[in-house]
Amino acid sequence: MTGITLLLLALQTFGGAPAMPKTAKYLHQKRLSSQDTSAVVGLLGGCPALLSLKCRANGDEWVASPVHIPLISSAEVNGASMPLQWRFSGVETERKGGTRVVFLFSSENPRLELRSVWTTRPGPGPLTHWIEVSNHSDREVILPLQESLVCSVTPPTLPSSLQAWWVERGGGTPTDIGVHQEDLNVGKQITLT
Repeated sequence: MTGITLLLLALQTFGGAPAMPKTAKYLHQKRLSSQDTSAVVGLLGGCPALLSLKCRANGDEWVASPVHIPLISSAEVNGASMPLQWRFSGVETERKGGTRVVFLFSSENPRLELRSVWTTRPGPGPLTHWIEVSNHSDREVILPLQESLVCSVTPPTLPSSLQAWWVERGGGTPTDIGVHQEDLNVGKQITLT
């Protein structure tokens, strides 16, 4: 039960995202693991992707197909919408105090850098993901909201009881709850923010 509970902490957002075809080619695959969770991330269609999310206790796969994370497609510059064209510029991996994988992307006009950051820590705990964007131009750039991760998870086998545990990580008005615990039933959908 612990592995299943902690796997759900890994998700920033829970809902339905378009799945990429299994025939697509995955580049720069990297494995991250905690005591509970094992994941493979990589590039799919030029964007970061969650390729696998498993419970280490029993090996169950929680994502039926790779989860593509589209990058921000436009920005506002000088009051006008401008399309962004991201180019993959590298991947960094650090294995000190856990694992940190960073996929780097750049945009020439405006000059932006986007980092897709994936981390795990030793011991029990989740996979986490967030997006960082740096403006290296001399202009003010306004970006729309970039979702960190949107996917559907499906436990391969349902135990008699299943709970989602999650912690709010900012992005709005937090509640006084702290750690959320919700019972999951067949068909239940939760949006984690």
